[in-house]
Amino acid sequence: YVEVGCWNKIYKKDFLVKNEIFFSEDLFFGEGLDFICRASQKAKSVGVGRKKVYYYRKNNLKSATTDFKYQNIVNGEKALVKIKDDFICVDEKLQFAWNLHYALFCINTIINLINNKNSCNNYNEEYIIWKKRIRECGNKLIKSSQTPNRYKMKFFIAMYAPKILAWRSKRVKYKNIKKSV
Repeated sequence: YVEVGCWNKIYKKDFLVKNEIFFSEDLFFGEGLDFICRASQKAKSVGVGRKKVYYYRKNNLKSATTDFKYQNIVNGEKALVKIKDDFICVDEKLQFAWNLHYALFCINTIINLINNKNSCNNYNEEYIIWKKRIRECGNKLIKSSQTPNRYKMKFFIAMYAPKILAWRSKRVKYKNIKKSV
């Protein structure tokens, strides 16, 4: 398992310059995933170490990944679409991985809308659209033999009882905050 973020990797500068890999200036959420997807498609080899040199704090309630802002969701989806459009070599496994990631993004969006006060009321139309997207993505992924069972269950619950996932997510978040460094 390799984290998709760019913050836990080291890159050679000449590799980035030669391949014109940089952070997209029109993305402020999902820009790291976009960066690592472009870099990984151009890399001829990748080295993986086991030494911990980065600690990700989960107790910062005002971080971009914790603090709810609907614009982050819009920009995150924009990043995912950009990543898909920029695929160099599209094969079945890559397409499946993107579909799985997008479906999980949709679920996290619904969870965030539910867990943030007044979000569902302020973004009722958007909530309905995201629920529809979860059903479209989830139905396809539930039927796929490639989808791990744990995700099939998550998609099923998200499609029919998203408030259960939102409740569980809130509990896990606060447990992580208490355990965080």
